[in-house]
Amino acid sequence: MFFDKEKHLKNKEKRENEKKEYENILQSFKKASSLTSERLIFSDKKNEVLIKKTLLDKRSI
Repeated sequence: MFFDKEKHLKNKEKRENEKKEYENILQSFKKASSLTSERLIFSDKKNEVLIKKTLLDKRSI
């Protein structure tokens, strides 16, 4: 069979969890950010940089 429903559901759940996690991280960066550019958010409190995802660039770094 070409379509594995169980595998599809697992992948869908994984993508949803990753999206929720990304949204949580994005919100925490927005609250604690010291500098924001188009795709970058800098946080002095966390000493971290977040690169926002785009439709065409969904790779994880």
